Amino acid sequence: FNRSREDDAEVEYDRLRDLARAEATKRSACFARSKDAYSAGDGAAAKSLSDEGKAHAAKMDAFNKQASEFIFRENNADVPADTIDLHGQFVEEAEDIVEERIKYARSTGQTHLHVIVGKGNHSPGHIQKIKPRVEKVCQELGLQYNTEPNEGVLYVNLQGGAPVRPPQQGGGGQGGYPGGGQQQHGGQQHGGQQQHGGQGQQQQGGQGEIEKLALKMLPRVLRKLEKACCVMIQANHTNTKFHPTTPPKITTTTTHPNILTHNLKAVTMPLIIITGYPSSGKTHRATQLATYFSSLPSPLRIHHITDTSLSIPHTVYDLSAAGAHERSANASEKDARARVYAEVKRHLSPNDLVICDAAGGNYIKGWRYQLFCEAKALRTPCCVVHVGTPVDIAKGLNEERLAARERGEEGAGEPYERATWDNLVFRYEEPNGMVRWDSPLFTVGWEDAEVDYEGIKEAILGGGVVRPNAATVATKHVEEGYLYRLDRETQAVVGKILEWVKDHEGEEGGVIDMEEEAQRKVRLAGKKGRRDDEEGEEGGGLELALPQVKLGVPVLQRLRRQYIQLQRLEPSGAGRVREGFIGFLNAAFEEM
Repeated sequence: FNRSREDDAEVEYDRLRDLARAEATKRSACFARSKDAYSAGDGAAAKSLSDEGKAHAAKMDAFNKQASEFIFRENNADVPADTIDLHGQFVEEAEDIVEERIKYARSTGQTHLHVIVGKGNHSPGHIQKIKPRVEKVCQELGLQYNTEPNEGVLYVNLQGGAPVRPPQQGGGGQGGYPGGGQQQHGGQQHGGQQQHGGQGQQQQGGQGEIEKLALKMLPRVLRKLEKACCVMIQANHTNTKFHPTTPPKITTTTTHPNILTHNLKAVTMPLIIITGYPSSGKTHRATQLATYFSSLPSPLRIHHITDTSLSIPHTVYDLSAAGAHERSANASEKDARARVYAEVKRHLSPNDLVICDAAGGNYIKGWRYQLFCEAKALRTPCCVVHVGTPVDIAKGLNEERLAARERGEEGAGEPYERATWDNLVFRYEEPNGMVRWDSPLFTVGWEDAEVDYEGIKEAILGGGVVRPNAATVATKHVEEGYLYRLDRETQAVVGKILEWVKDHEGEEGGVIDMEEEAQRKVRLAGKKGRRDDEEGEEGGGLELALPQVKLGVPVLQRLRRQYIQLQRLEPSGAGRVREGFIGFLNAAFEEM
């Protein structure tokens, strides 16, 4: 029975990966045909084929996600609580999973984690692919790790100290894997490997068949109870009425532990962008979301940002001609967007949920992209809610508000002038769930009574960690004037080398004593009344060994730019600029 179950799991995993590969093939074919059509001048066909390729790409991602979640459940059903098995995961999938698992383990007080990364036996060239990425995640999180006696397992210390593995309580499992004995699924070509645990082997200590069966089944029973508890908690939070004959629908998966044990206190700065036609009911949907999230047992503060809350009138979107002495109406719209943008940035904090419902830009995809970039730079989960009210209904609602204003009635909402409304609809750029700045995308129809609360909550509170681009990550603080000194000192070293090369024309190699030059600057600094450490360097490590090749300005300037770029990312301090640059050059010259 057990062997049959493992075979079935392997077959299902391969089926999902094969479906993903088939969609990838179709995607590539569509993009290639789209390129040919564009080259032939058929823009319409090129656009159609491009959209078809994007649809295949979305299906490919969906199948890969299903395969990742499925094999994760299968391989981790029986492992101990301090172990995670990454067999069968693609490299990016493994990186996301291990980061989420480490966060969850640290939040629950776990001291260590065993990460099964595989030995790379079935990878091209027998090179481990997952292990280096897991090590990179540990380095980014400031955690120390080491390789266990089994090379396919990493031991990670979650407390920040040295990775000293605690003594094992009994056998270490089959093949050296913690909790070993079960087969590790994952397929040879999918970045995983099969570890045949030997179902029929006897465990240490001479345990009987009944005892072995109990040890094998107990984790599964506990996982069933865990799922049942999650269902009960979910029902309590959403006030779901359970019927004896209708089982509740579980929308969470067991891929990431933080989804099963939903800890809203660990969430960071979610952002919801509301978009749709003017007068389409965006504020109504935003109010529904604000009410829903306010009812959750979480510390999140809700901020509903609208034009009304910022006292921005609809007249700022009027593009009628203005006098030559007046600022253009478009400039006033830009000012309105700037106010909204500043308000969104001001409220993004660890305990705040921001719902951006302002009309001053949500209809423009470039504006939504700007908000997406801001959210990503702050590691903020973000989603887009599209209020899909038909254009004729939205226009009718605006006409009703115009009529109510003419009758002097209050409470109907501020209307748009007809020309302004038509212009906003003409400029409206509907969101596309295929692009990253509009994803995940939730569309709410006019006839829908409620928003997809659970889906939106899962997207912004249960998703993976958002990684900002390296270009947006703030560098370490350096002392005042450091960059100026970095540029000056490195240029001085390059000048000294060029001077030596000029004086020793025709010679190759040699050693330049930079210490004498540094001491000369110290003496000059003393005469001018400055401190020695402002102009001089420490005496050691200032000998530069030139290579046995001819050096010119292009080579030296290229090395200088490389060093400056490294120092911008990881400053070493103003007192070690010259010494560090000389060491960098010595290392580079040795490779020439």
